[in-house]
Amino acid sequence: MKKHKKLKEYYGSEQMKYNRKRMQLQKVEDAIEEFLRDNSEHFVDLEKLGCEVVEALDFTIIRLENELTQKEE
Repeated sequence: MKKHKKLKEYYGSEQMKYNRKRMQLQKVEDAIEEFLRDNSEHFVDLEKLGCEVVEALDFTIIRLENELTQKEE
């Protein structure tokens, strides 16, 4: 009987630990969602900037390739 009580206490405490961790995780998830909601316009700006950087790199690569082919001729 004593062993059963100890097991029950152990698993009860493990369930409480799990519940606490789950609540902490939920708070973090909520905070991330709130941050993303509040700052969504900044991410759009960053996406546009990233596209512009990629385009600029593409043009630079094309220009350098053209210069190399002209030098080879």
